[in-house]
Amino acid sequence: MKYTSTKTALFCRKEFLRIAAQSDEIHEKELQGYLAVNAFTKPIHRDYFEIDMNGEIYLMPRSSFQRKGHVFYPINYTIHSKLWRFGKKIDCLNLAVNRSTTDSRRKIALIDVEKLADLRDLFIKYGAIPILMDGTLLGWYRECSIIPHTKDVDIAIFEEDFPFILGETLPSLNLTWLYRDAILGRPDDNYILKLKIYGQTSFIVDIYAMYLDEKENVSFTTAFDSADFAKLKTTYPRLDILCAVDLLNHIFHAPCNTIDYLLVEFGSNWTDDRPSNKYHWRNAPLNTKTYGYFNKSEKFILNLI
Repeated sequence: MKYTSTKTALFCRKEFLRIAAQSDEIHEKELQGYLAVNAFTKPIHRDYFEIDMNGEIYLMPRSSFQRKGHVFYPINYTIHSKLWRFGKKIDCLNLAVNRSTTDSRRKIALIDVEKLADLRDLFIKYGAIPILMDGTLLGWYRECSIIPHTKDVDIAIFEEDFPFILGETLPSLNLTWLYRDAILGRPDDNYILKLKIYGQTSFIVDIYAMYLDEKENVSFTTAFDSADFAKLKTTYPRLDILCAVDLLNHIFHAPCNTIDYLLVEFGSNWTDDRPSNKYHWRNAPLNTKTYGYFNKSEKFILNLI
């Protein structure tokens, strides 16, 4: 393969991995052995590479690469292959939403999405890909943003990839912008990791383990209500494949068939705004059901009281 431009930006693949490089004829030997070379761009003020694969756009986070000479190598080959598998870009709708002046006042500053991207990078280092879910997914798909009146962020991670150890080790990382707010449940029973981000604003990030029910062919997350210790289960269409999305110039991941997830949770009126102070997290979602209660001994084991 011949390279004719000293300014050519390349995205290279060796076996199933994608490796970014900038090359000219002098450095052509650095790319020997790669099976394919595809053009990529580095959009200004965005934290990802953009790759055109025969008309389909793929996104890869810049933070997942390390540079050696003219070649950018994956930092973690295992997670890198997943990022590529889940790299196909899908777009949001950017709909105009009718809401009151009060509900238009932002609880989470948009600049703090940078901190959310830092949290994304932390999970990627642990081999996990965070998934936008619930109200956060709705805000991205409907408005290409975060819903102004929302006070928290909802994220899920596939249970088999969930870094449960992070909840215990986070304080030792000495991060000034990220603190552990609570660990609820157990890895095999209603687990939720609640983190608090401190940026221009401060807000909670609820991180759920996404489980797969092979028998019912659905995916689900679990939670509980501390008011009566009810066990809650939120069921979604089966989730196996993710797509890459742009949330305010930062790459995140979401279900490829986003609309199906919004319909099961919010119903056919998902385009209508529902003020957060009138939306009860337990009763409002159409796909959340109570399936049991913690007994007295479990309350102590789970540190619920």
